[in-house]
Amino acid sequence: MRRVPLSLLLPALAGLVACGGAVSTVDGASSGSTTGSSGSSGSSGSSGSSGMSSSGSSGTSSGTLPLPESAVDLCEGNTYRPLRGVLKGTTVDSIELREVFLYAGEGSPPVVVDTEGVPCGLAADKATCKSQFAAAALLGWPMDRTGGEIASSRFLVTTRGDVVETIGAGGGENALWGPSGISTVEQAGFAATKTGTYRIMCDGKPNASVASDGFYIRAQSGTDCGTGTKIEEHVLRVARSGNVSVEQTRLVKEGNPNCAIGRKPAGLAPRVATDDCDDALGRFFADAAYLEAASVFSFERLARELAPLGAPPSLVREALASREDEIRHARTTTALAGRFGATVTKPSVAAPPARSVFAIALENAVEGCVRETYGALVAHWQASHASEARIQSAMRVIAEDETRHAQLSLDVAAFLDALLTADERRAIEAARREAIEALRAELTVDPDPAVVTVAGLPCARDALRLLDALTASHLRSAA
Repeated sequence: MRRVPLSLLLPALAGLVACGGAVSTVDGASSGSTTGSSGSSGSSGSSGSSGMSSSGSSGTSSGTLPLPESAVDLCEGNTYRPLRGVLKGTTVDSIELREVFLYAGEGSPPVVVDTEGVPCGLAADKATCKSQFAAAALLGWPMDRTGGEIASSRFLVTTRGDVVETIGAGGGENALWGPSGISTVEQAGFAATKTGTYRIMCDGKPNASVASDGFYIRAQSGTDCGTGTKIEEHVLRVARSGNVSVEQTRLVKEGNPNCAIGRKPAGLAPRVATDDCDDALGRFFADAAYLEAASVFSFERLARELAPLGAPPSLVREALASREDEIRHARTTTALAGRFGATVTKPSVAAPPARSVFAIALENAVEGCVRETYGALVAHWQASHASEARIQSAMRVIAEDETRHAQLSLDVAAFLDALLTADERRAIEAARREAIEALRAELTVDPDPAVVTVAGLPCARDALRLLDALTASHLRSAA
């Protein structure tokens, strides 16, 4: 279904006047007072007594929090696998972590997060075992939603010979570790990150060590995208019983309340910025460049996934063309960030497991049909309202490209819809509605006045009006 071009929505909103504060110049040295800054550097979680100094303390010092010299790295390059190495000391042959997305209390088909061992590899009746293993489903423990994610739960499926078992809420996985509890740093890493509150940092530095009666895990929490957000680093203490407490905390980065544009790929690690730029415009374009570069991975993966599903060649070609667009956008916004004194960091995207049609459609509905479509409209707004000609010119090109990307999202949604079950279609529709409301909540804080005036970003009032108009004209149905 083809839609009215996004740019044609702007004349209907001509009565809106871009609002914002005054800036000192528009030549790259502009500066404005920050409006709607969010977050604080306080400690999160409980503290415990240990040999670590400054128990439960927080700070904003540079670098990373210390671990003992014997600490090791749980990552494989820039990827952390939650089940890697956890079978040591257990009696099971294989273990798989699955996630179920929840809509109005109903669960989607499970998605595999990670697998260790060979499922049913030691079964006498492999066919029966594999059938039971594939069909295993459970509403497990709830995952934290720190970044506006869709509600979900996770559970474990194990095989031991011919026996298939599921493990859900209530710390049932502790039975795997044996009577002495957690015995390895890999198992401690899983315990620390199982609910999604904390994530292992794959930055090339040690992140796990053994303590006298447990383990230390260096991890991050939070997100840098949305109102009231922040990223913090912690040293966690994991007891052999599986209990997790916070020993130390430091603030890494305050969040951007107006981060709402782009197609973020699954597996994208939160950006750890150097925060060496005092200019709001530099920070804004550095954030934009990071998300544009991350979108390259999204379209590359989409193109690889569409072809085996029998998608029309035109969809695959458009996904690859969109990938090239995002490379150019990343270069453009990186150059703009540099003009205002900011340094752009490269995104880190973990290689995710193979996805089901439902998982592909879910990401496309949320990141493409909602967020990228809104981002395209905002780019058109910036092209009309930015006070600097160079930014206007850049946004004009980006707006046209992003409009094509938004249409690609709708076309992909229409193609995938025929491959989904009725229950999956209802789940996708519920996720799309949730994404619109999550986006609405993110747009309630005014950007820095310099970003509004010079870069043309809509203020909160205008952003919400844009979203309302877009919802009425484009977002009521994703197909």
